[in-house]
Amino acid sequence: MRVLTLNLRHGGGSRTDSIGAFIKDCAPDTVVLTEFRENQFGGRLRSMLKEVGHEHQATSEPPKKANGVMLASRLPFLPVGSNEAVPHGAWRFLEADFESARFGCVYFPLGKAKLEFWTWFIDHLHLNRSRRYLAIGDFNTGKHLIDEDGSTFHGAAFMDTMESLDFVDAWRSTNKEKREFTWFSHAGNGFRLDYAFLSSSLAPSLISARHIHESRCPALTDHSALLVELS
Repeated sequence: MRVLTLNLRHGGGSRTDSIGAFIKDCAPDTVVLTEFRENQFGGRLRSMLKEVGHEHQATSEPPKKANGVMLASRLPFLPVGSNEAVPHGAWRFLEADFESARFGCVYFPLGKAKLEFWTWFIDHLHLNRSRRYLAIGDFNTGKHLIDEDGSTFHGAAFMDTMESLDFVDAWRSTNKEKREFTWFSHAGNGFRLDYAFLSSSLAPSLISARHIHESRCPALTDHSALLVELS
């Protein structure tokens, strides 16, 4: 299974057709889109994905003008259901069961809200750590001096907590000492924000993980994509 995650940047807007073409070129089996919006552009993207075989779809049903999560796949899945306990918006989280694994698709908030979300998310992962589980999306967090040049991330310690729960950072585990960023500030500072974490029982299925910067460099969106391949 080839799994692609990409932040659309406020739903994609006028860039939607170009984003759809980019996703098609990446040829994923499953797509996790963050900053998805339930509007005409979201509808257009859903139609484009169906045209290339991603007929199984679900969204986190974000309110109007809010950024949420969309999951689309060539493979059937069953949404687990909404979780009203999610802090700062249930639409920031979408969970679904595939035949081979459970997916937890996330779009983390910023600032203090992110810390509350992290606390909830870690508790949720603790309950699911024995499953074949993939936590994937925009975490808006990273490790100081590794996933950023400085030490500005709020909640960086939670990245270590993920590891203490035996979740494996897919990109880091296959790229070791390499450094790449998936988002840059207006000042030109780089950050790795987009992740796929695999539970210990799913980790042996990992084949590769790589960033696709072509989504960001031509300004289709402001994030690089992450493509993970699982056996």
